Amino acid sequence: MRELSDKLFMLSLFLLIVAFLVAGFGPNQAIKGDSEDQDEEPRTRFEKKLEKQDKRLKAVWRSKLLWIAVAGMVLSVIVSFL
Repeated sequence: MRELSDKLFMLSLFLLIVAFLVAGFGPNQAIKGDSEDQDEEPRTRFEKKLEKQDKRLKAVWRSKLLWIAVAGMVLSVIVSFL
């Protein structure tokens, strides 16, 4: 049972990482930078960044992959206690 629990947890962790990558969090985030809107005020650029981050977080929250991963982790913890 312990091996099954460990494998299920690792698979769920992998799915969680994939869920974040699909939603837009990842290596390409650092590449984009601030070069897009240099002519705007810093406050406006900051607000736009916050809006983008909020959209990504909402996308992750609604993602079915996230909830499958969380359920798998909870299930693996329950199986480990059996």
